[in-house]
Amino acid sequence: IDTETTGLGNGAGVYAFMIGVGTFEPLDGGLDGRSAPSHFVVRQFFMRHPGEESAALAAVAALLAEKGLAVTFNGRGFDLPLLRTRYLQNRRHLTGCARVSLLDDGAPHLDLLLPARRLWRRRLQSCRLINLEQRVLGLQRTVDDVPGSLIPYLYLDYVRTGNAGEMGRVFYHNREDIVSMVSLAQRLIQAYTAPEEAEATLEVQGADWLSLGMGYARRGDLAHAEWAYRHALEVIVEDTA
Repeated sequence: IDTETTGLGNGAGVYAFMIGVGTFEPLDGGLDGRSAPSHFVVRQFFMRHPGEESAALAAVAALLAEKGLAVTFNGRGFDLPLLRTRYLQNRRHLTGCARVSLLDDGAPHLDLLLPARRLWRRRLQSCRLINLEQRVLGLQRTVDDVPGSLIPYLYLDYVRTGNAGEMGRVFYHNREDIVSMVSLAQRLIQAYTAPEEAEATLEVQGADWLSLGMGYARRGDLAHAEWAYRHALEVIVEDTA
């Protein structure tokens, strides 16, 4: 889940004018009765003007009704509290879906910012999603992207003038945020599942091994913590030799 909003914070005056939701869904058909392969689908719910907010929220609620886990990037501090506020503000227009249990405080939620910071903050100056895309995932956005700080102004200009020329860039930005979360989640799962798998699949540097070892130690997995610490020491020695 990723939102584009009319401002910072999650106060009553801030709208989520775009709500992007990515879901893994089975392909049609299946293979000889076996579980059907899945593909990733991104849906973007866009509020052309404030009068469409209730309709957008109702559509999102219907999509999330049967989902069991929300995945965000900084959603714990921003996206989910904002959405809870918007549903509360629109409750009289949302009969039957004024509350979305998946968005509740305490519902199953993976905020990728937190494990990403634990793993990469020693090496990277910034753990913003755009920086992780470039420095960890090896991805580069096209010129169609727009800085997140400009998005509220572009939307307000669109509402004021009716000129939707720049909205395509906002759609692109939102979609790329969601798709990048899939790759980032995969990298983090590989790293935190077992350091042996991380070694085989990730370009892990010395500082990353140190952070990974600390993560294993915090959860009491001392054998894997020692394994990661030894790798950190080996890499540091190699770099200083």
